[in-house]
Amino acid sequence: MSSERDPVIIGDYQILRALDPAGGLGRRAAIAVKRRGERSGKLHVVKRVKQGQRRAKDIRRELAAVARLTHTAAAPVVEWFDVGDELVVVFEHLDGLSLEQVQGYLAQEGERLSDPAIFYIGAQLMGALADAHRLGLYHGHLGPDLIQLSWEGQPRLLGLGLPSIFDRIGRSDYAHSFRPPEHGGREEPGAAQDVFSAAAILWSLITQRRPPPDGRFKKLSAQHARLPAEVADGLDRALTPMAHARKITCSELGQMFARQPNADDPVELRW
Repeated sequence: MSSERDPVIIGDYQILRALDPAGGLGRRAAIAVKRRGERSGKLHVVKRVKQGQRRAKDIRRELAAVARLTHTAAAPVVEWFDVGDELVVVFEHLDGLSLEQVQGYLAQEGERLSDPAIFYIGAQLMGALADAHRLGLYHGHLGPDLIQLSWEGQPRLLGLGLPSIFDRIGRSDYAHSFRPPEHGGREEPGAAQDVFSAAAILWSLITQRRPPPDGRFKKLSAQHARLPAEVADGLDRALTPMAHARKITCSELGQMFARQPNADDPVELRW
């Protein structure tokens, strides 16, 4: 007879602790350690996904496509396998905090990230999204809860190219506030959604404010004279409320951020 102290084992992984659904990974996600084989002893994020026949096909197609992503800011999928009627997806574990947690801590302390730190996050975030878009992959549910920051300052984006796995269920109201105005939850994810959500995250880091409920952002070019003009103008263009009027891409914004002073060094994000 098993006891409450018996370890929970899923495949080759021993579950250590469940993750809060509001933390971005949704329900049925946990930290686990690999018990044997390659990567033995290392920590991983294990997410269990209920799969109907039709949904299983979509998820497996997405997972196969995501395996082609190589950007350092895109969280890699280690493996996936079936357990009963669930699909188990395993990601690398990044030791650090989510960007949402970092924002909460900074707000409590009355502090903000430095401009070079924000430029570095912008270059990495937009670069990972641009690489995915070139492969026809999108996020669709982007929020600061799905951006991890390691203690060394490296951003890592969870859920890129996996809209069937990372949805809105169980996530915080704050995470939902980064969705574009046209996001009704049913349309296919696309580049226009991703560039808006990514720009909203950077706008929030710069201004230390929540996104406006109506999705109409005050222009950075009019209220933050210290910002480089091309950064303020680029984010303002990305935050256009009408999707068809967003005439700037993640690739263009990524290059824009990469041109800023010290945008290639995460030193100011290290803890």
